Amino acid sequence: MDDVQKKIERARAAAEQRDPVKILEERYGEVVREHLADAFNIPESEDPGKFEKKGAADTDASTIDPLFAEMPVPPSVSIASVARRKEIESRLDPIQVEHLFATGEVRQEVVIRPSRLRVTFKTLRAREDLYLKRRLSEVTSADSARYVEDRFLSMLLAAQLSAVNGRDLPAFTDKEGVISDANFNKRLDAILDLPVILLEEIWVNYRWFEQRVRDALSPDSLKNG
Repeated sequence: MDDVQKKIERARAAAEQRDPVKILEERYGEVVREHLADAFNIPESEDPGKFEKKGAADTDASTIDPLFAEMPVPPSVSIASVARRKEIESRLDPIQVEHLFATGEVRQEVVIRPSRLRVTFKTLRAREDLYLKRRLSEVTSADSARYVEDRFLSMLLAAQLSAVNGRDLPAFTDKEGVISDANFNKRLDAILDLPVILLEEIWVNYRWFEQRVRDALSPDSLKNG
């Protein structure tokens, strides 16, 4: 009985030392090797050795800037991501906040797309703000909410954009700073001639410009100035 047990144990040990694929080939034929090769052939995209953790840059590119995160219909993340803002602001000169106290406004040229789209933003004066609100009364209850919103945003950009690709927009105030409907309409027409898809990108950058001005006016920033 002991001899039989020893033979069984030796057979098991010999089996464990043999190539398991060879054993399967003996039972099912050589085709089994091809099936096993396919089963363990990991696609390059799934190879753990080539997998890299998602870095901060990738996360920033897929995360919309918090300024727009709570909007019911936020702009596309491709133009309003955290990474996009960092990229654009890395090319900017600092806000000259002292101009706000000396001349009543701040201007900043923003290169949105190098060699393709650059604009100059300006801050809004109180009389310009009141003018826009008066012009908004032109809309009626028959107009849709989306139309009213888009019209106001177009007028806001008309008032706060002073140049596009180095070309100054028509002035809408006279030497005394008085605004006329005729002059403002020329300025608004120049804005409305721009493609809608570019207007959205300009609007995103206007919001960033506005926040940069507010940040520059914060008590901590003024202390450093």
